[in-house]
Amino acid sequence: MSDQRWHDQWRQTRAQGVWRFVLRDGVLWFALPLATVTIIWDYFTYRSHHNWPAFIRAVYVSLVLYPILGVIYGLFLWCFYERLFRKVATASELPQPDGPRAEE
Repeated sequence: MSDQRWHDQWRQTRAQGVWRFVLRDGVLWFALPLATVTIIWDYFTYRSHHNWPAFIRAVYVSLVLYPILGVIYGLFLWCFYERLFRKVATASELPQPDGPRAEE
């Protein structure tokens, strides 16, 4: 993807807001698939030992822990993309994003 195309795409994404990005990319596209795979893995692991209470606890932990990690991951990704956005804008002399300037 070209820098200009990525820049335009990120500009649209950032216009939708940080929390929409975090929920979509961090929680829906990262945390929930990871939690689903973990729960399936735990099902087959605990089923062979007939340890259903431990499986239920593992499901609860997965459904709480992974979305929290997804929010953290989404915020990290947002900061990374913002830094890249500013770098691409500076390198190609594209219009700068709104925000505080270093010389102020």
